[in-house]
Amino acid sequence: MHQVQIWTQEWCQARRQRTSQAASGF
Repeated sequence: MHQVQIWTQEWCQARRQRTSQAASGF
C-alpha cells in the first residue's frame, strides 16, 4: 500500500509541474 501512496505523491507532483509549465506556456 505504501507504494501506491508514493506513486500518487509523485503523480501529483508531476501534474503540478505540468500545470505550471502549461500555464507559463500559455
